[in-house]
Amino acid sequence: MVVLAIHSGVQLGGSTLNAGFAIKSLTQRSHRVHALNRYEDDEGSRYLRRCGAEMVYFPGFSLKMNTTTILESTDPSLKRELITTVQDVVKWVTGFFLTITHIWRYAPDVVYLTESALLQCALAARCLRVPVVCEMQAELIRGRWGLRRSFYLGLLKSVDIVYGITPFHVQPLLEGSARERDVRVIPNTIDPTSCAGQARDIHAAFTVPAHKKIVAYFGGASPSKGYTLYLEIVRRMARLRDDVVFLLAGPFQGDFRSEWAVGSARHDFEHTQYVFEFVKANALQDAVRIVGEVTDVLTIIGRADLVVSTNTFPHFSRTIIEAFHAGVPILASRDKFSLDIVEDGVNGLLADVDDVDEWVAKAQAVLNSPANGRRLGLEGRNTYRSRFDEAMVSQQIVAMFEGLAERASRSASTRGSAHRR
Repeated sequence: MVVLAIHSGVQLGGSTLNAGFAIKSLTQRSHRVHALNRYEDDEGSRYLRRCGAEMVYFPGFSLKMNTTTILESTDPSLKRELITTVQDVVKWVTGFFLTITHIWRYAPDVVYLTESALLQCALAARCLRVPVVCEMQAELIRGRWGLRRSFYLGLLKSVDIVYGITPFHVQPLLEGSARERDVRVIPNTIDPTSCAGQARDIHAAFTVPAHKKIVAYFGGASPSKGYTLYLEIVRRMARLRDDVVFLLAGPFQGDFRSEWAVGSARHDFEHTQYVFEFVKANALQDAVRIVGEVTDVLTIIGRADLVVSTNTFPHFSRTIIEAFHAGVPILASRDKFSLDIVEDGVNGLLADVDDVDEWVAKAQAVLNSPANGRRLGLEGRNTYRSRFDEAMVSQQIVAMFEGLAERASRSASTRGSAHRR
């Protein structure tokens, strides 16, 4: 089986890690995968190559359309909607013809869209009668963008199989007439080799004294990840104890640099500026390590005493299952996504985004009681094994692709027989 994977991610973000795991699952079973991506020399593309993909690069801008609820969380203005509509038109045309070109070149049995923001590529594949699998890693836009949402739902009709990483991602496709579609839920999982060969001493790398505990956050300066909430938690906890170092990992704007990292993002200048000014204004330089975009997330989590996920905009937090995988206690925002996998006080801890006192109290409870932290981490690890196990997820992915390719082949044979008659 030949698969054309269309991707438009950067670095080792969640979409790239998910795509890599699916690609590895296929190539390990001797299927061939051509992966189309923007960047040749970034950690994400290197990871996809390690997963067995034959990389194909296209220069220029991202093909990802503004299909998800993140648009509503960042800038809900009419001006922004008009700008993104124009951008989407350009991306639609470019993505459509780019997909046509590469289908002709590689003759895939299946086209794999690594996220729903690439739906224009599905229509191109449909025109050439190539079946499509689309992974839903974010909720479709809703609210006042009704026309835009309807358009994207229409494009989804070009997709043969849609699978979401949680039931919430595919909920709109399970309603009304959409029930006839092949819609599945295949959870995220963790590829332990995503940071293979990187086992650095985190205490040494980030100048953390050996006797100090580590609290880790991975949202960078992204508003939806709740960096301002995390900083406020840090400010309050730093007043209460001096035996903890707080890591702030994740991309920040490229005009800034810390002792441990240089910014890598092309956006979020104001948010990054806020981070650096907040740390300085509150004299937190000794307590905070701004470590930037890291590729050894699993190594860092494995050395942490507590991991926090402060999402202020509800969305699936990969950090939760990364902490589960490592057996490290997680403290996360209470929303529909976390409530689906975290049982407060059993396999992790949950807190309301508008209650900083709750965050501080629950973080303190873990740091003050290593035995409690180990108990939470062990239960988290058990949850991972029962719901997110790599072998189980890999089997589901491969069966889905192979089944679709086989059905498409039978359908093509039937059409050929009918034409000959």
